[in-house]
Amino acid sequence: MNQLVVCSYPVNNLQRAKEFYETLLGTELAESLTDKVQSFHAYVAGGVKFTLNQRRAPEEHAMCHFSVDNLDQAVKSLTEKGGKAVATFDVPIAERAMDDIRDKYKKSGGTAAVENTMGKAAIVVDPEGNLVGLIQLATFAKDAFKRGNLTPKDLSDQADAVEVGKKHHRA
Repeated sequence: MNQLVVCSYPVNNLQRAKEFYETLLGTELAESLTDKVQSFHAYVAGGVKFTLNQRRAPEEHAMCHFSVDNLDQAVKSLTEKGGKAVATFDVPIAERAMDDIRDKYKKSGGTAAVENTMGKAAIVVDPEGNLVGLIQLATFAKDAFKRGNLTPKDLSDQADAVEVGKKHHRA
């Protein structure tokens, strides 16, 4: 099952939004480790980050990002179901942060090679016009989101909920 890993909000005034969401969440937001766009983030649930980033285009809206095992296959499957791929890109890590990331990762017991990217990503528009982010995380980057892995009971409860919903929609 693919996992929700990030909810991202683009904003016009990053500092004002940062202060607002720090008050709401009761925690300081951390600055991201990329030079591509300034953003801030915090974990808001097990393995799920909330991110604020500078709006780059007026039509940019809030978006959920899902971790997928195979980005190309996920994009292909979603476009076959009425989605439209609009962008693909790497998620680079700033060179200035690499030593700290390597040290932190090794201290946490990580053994995979630390790359200069969190992975490769895509944005897909769903059949209703909503943006969906997809990311195929680099092996080392998966550790940051392990806290959000669903348990067998969670999966069983979800399967039960699906069946109950089907039962009631047939009636």
